[in-house]
Amino acid sequence: VADVAKRQKLLEQWTRYAVMRSIKLEMHLRGKEWEGLFADSISGTAVTIHPSLTRVGRTSYTIQNKVTKSDSQQPLATVETVMVQLDASLSKAVPLTCSDELRNLRRDVPS
Repeated sequence: VADVAKRQKLLEQWTRYAVMRSIKLEMHLRGKEWEGLFADSISGTAVTIHPSLTRVGRTSYTIQNKVTKSDSQQPLATVETVMVQLDASLSKAVPLTCSDELRNLRRDVPS
């Protein structure tokens, strides 16, 4: 977001008034395959997180994070989080303050 005031408002929306409604995790590796990925690593396995804003509603938005192994881009997991904007008392959902800016950031994610 190029406009500094709008960028600041988005940051405030995220840090002060957004809460997670739901988190959905899809693991692409399981069991021995998952364990083997990390077993030979002394300093850890580097991963890359590819975030995308995939949906913007009236009071909520969805962020999808694809997690891949950094060196090979092997898919490891997909995490989808639904965030809801609350009022100042943090007691009820309210319309997004920067919905137009968020819609401009929305991206379709390939399956």
